[in-house]
Amino acid sequence: MAPHTAHAARADPWERVGDHAEALRAWDRAAALATNPAEIHYVKARAEAIASAGNERTSQPGT
Repeated sequence: MAPHTAHAARADPWERVGDHAEALRAWDRAAALATNPAEIHYVKARAEAIASAGNERTSQPGT
């Protein structure tokens, strides 16, 4: 398994539960570790979509 896929796999559930700050961190890490140009483009696009939506929030336990 490529190292970036674990981070990409973490990002999607964080995004789905509304923790956009954690999702953004995971997508950014996936982009940093990816080596395939198509995968880099995909994970960066996902991160940019979260960031541009302005939906970031701090991860808070119990919320």
